[in-house]
Amino acid sequence: MNGHKRPSEISASTGISIAQVYKVANSLERIGLLSKGRELSVTRTPLTASLAGVFQYAPNVPKALSSNGAEILSALDIPRTVPEICDLMGLDQSRTYTKMRELYDRSMVKKEGRSYSVNTKAWPVLTPFIKDYRRYLEMNPDSVPVTAKVYGRRDDGILFRCPDPEGYQQTAFSAYGEFDIDIVPNGHYCTTSDGSPTLDTVFRDSLDVISKENSWRLRMFALIFYCKYRDRITVPDSPVMDEIRDVLDGKAVRGWAPLSEMQERADMYGVELT
Repeated sequence: MNGHKRPSEISASTGISIAQVYKVANSLERIGLLSKGRELSVTRTPLTASLAGVFQYAPNVPKALSSNGAEILSALDIPRTVPEICDLMGLDQSRTYTKMRELYDRSMVKKEGRSYSVNTKAWPVLTPFIKDYRRYLEMNPDSVPVTAKVYGRRDDGILFRCPDPEGYQQTAFSAYGEFDIDIVPNGHYCTTSDGSPTLDTVFRDSLDVISKENSWRLRMFALIFYCKYRDRITVPDSPVMDEIRDVLDGKAVRGWAPLSEMQERADMYGVELT
């Protein structure tokens, strides 16, 4: 797709039925590669760039990649049998055999004995796509959209930022409003944790974010949050926390606004930065 297109236009240009277009679109939306509305819009990521290259290589490719076709191809970084692919990707064997026949008929895979591998000679565009797709599977579990920026993983969940928070528990700066500090962050900071945000988890996640984001504004709000609730927060041991202590001691710390400027904003929340 170039830019935004309606399903009817995609159907007419590719020869795919509108029902199949919607089926593929639903699959791509579920993993964060597509935004749906009256028109379909591809999200901008390395994976979607390589995916676009595959789509432009031959007609009717979306159908081949739907219904776990992409997952099957991504498992073929080395030759594997269908049972090995199913064990690795958690797929149904009967459906995988059916999809594999389709991929084989399109020369997207080749077979040696019982093992299959990607036919990169016939489909060289699959090499970057598989590389990017495997990176997506490793870095972005099913519970995290591919467009998300992941900040860290813990036993209780994954911390990330995404454009749409629906279905996710918000944390870090996105949860400050629940603690009487209303801000409008750039994007939505979320977690896969099932638990409701607490002072400790919200502050901990805030420190994780500012340790990876060069944003004086986010650092300022994290410092205000800390000063407002310092008597109730279990303070984690981290280099960012050391920077907060230095700033509060009146030291000039790279990446942080002067304490006097941050105090002006803190006054809006009745917080004394001491």
